[in-house]
Amino acid sequence: MKKFFQIAFLASFFSVPPPQLAFAEASWYGSIRTGLQNEETSGLADRGSRWGIKGSSEIAEGLTAVYRYERSIDSTNAEDTGGRLSYVGLSGNFGTITVGQVWSATYNSVGVITDNSGAFGDSETDLRIGNAVSYSVSVGNLSLQADVVMNKDKVIKDITQARFQEETINSGGYEPLRIEHASPGHPYPCVPPDPYNLCKRFGIYPAEAYNKFTYDRDNDIFILDLGTVTKKTVDSYQFGVTLDNIMGSGKLAFAHKRHEATRLKGNKKSSNFIAAEYPVGSITLHLGVAQHREIMGNFCLANTLDKDDFAFYGLGEIEVGERLPGCIDGKKIQTTVFTGVRGSVGDSGVNYVVQIRSKKTSGKQVDVKDYPTPDPGPWGPPMPENLRGQALPADKHSPWIFGLSRSLGGGASVHFEYGNKDRDGEDNQSALWLQVDF
Repeated sequence: MKKFFQIAFLASFFSVPPPQLAFAEASWYGSIRTGLQNEETSGLADRGSRWGIKGSSEIAEGLTAVYRYERSIDSTNAEDTGGRLSYVGLSGNFGTITVGQVWSATYNSVGVITDNSGAFGDSETDLRIGNAVSYSVSVGNLSLQADVVMNKDKVIKDITQARFQEETINSGGYEPLRIEHASPGHPYPCVPPDPYNLCKRFGIYPAEAYNKFTYDRDNDIFILDLGTVTKKTVDSYQFGVTLDNIMGSGKLAFAHKRHEATRLKGNKKSSNFIAAEYPVGSITLHLGVAQHREIMGNFCLANTLDKDDFAFYGLGEIEVGERLPGCIDGKKIQTTVFTGVRGSVGDSGVNYVVQIRSKKTSGKQVDVKDYPTPDPGPWGPPMPENLRGQALPADKHSPWIFGLSRSLGGGASVHFEYGNKDRDGEDNQSALWLQVDF
């Protein structure tokens, strides 16, 4: 009987007349960008060459299938250097839904305003994101895009590196896991006295240190292996909103991103962006702000050593993962102000762009957990000092770029760009390249 139904199903399936298929029209495109670049050294350099294919096909009334595939190439040696875009989707009156690697919501809204360079600019947004489900829609002069990154659960390994001064490494030869001044008389770190507070900071029992630390002698680095972890399904999301035709032809955009979750609990990072541009005659002015906030809260969550300490010192009970009383999260804030102008030089056909990014980083990082510990006396291991944190060194600089370009006709154009990093000891950049679009 089962075989009968199988035969009947196959017969009925193949007796159905085939649907009328309409194949998508493919459109090939590309851009070859090759020239000279000068930074630490001078030579030929590629400036973002790529090729791709895209298309769409109406599959029902009011419903269209879309696709796009694009790859990067190094035009100086004809090497394939990786994928840029790869997505399929559906588009209709409801908007457009795509899955794959797409232009990000933060870039499509804010990045296109704050970075119009061809070489050395940076909008601090994501350009493209993979493993994404993206939705975009336009209603009147309002445009919205939202992206969710949906990695399959996967096991990864997080590596944290701790660097020490050369004189702290045992000079008697290659001895992994030994810090001469950190643990006198012991062949591995973490055993008190431990001025670097390694095990406390990373939640490791001293007896586990042999399995957790390795020593890279060439680079004078102790590498701490935090093991494996299964990442969450949804790692990050972002959205962007754009309002066009403000006061005639101006534009205002806002975007937000929640960054990929880290392995260590309590860590959070988010970014907010806002930008506007407005044309005045033949020039267009833009102004934008980006702020990246990072909360380093993992340090304030109790680990197995904290649980033992609380019991040992009579401080009560605390479970692994609970927040330590009195502990202050580390915090890092980076703010960037974008200003710029672009336009054309009369009827010469020459276009120019000037962009300045004024960056400032501030915040506080916690070095030692801050919770009350009574004097252990001569019979107990010494406890670290209670420090509520130390300020991060202020970092201010204002990199800027100046660029010129001119169309030569037939899809060809010539470009020049100069970038000043505004940092002592770092070379400035310049590039001159020919670009042919097809």
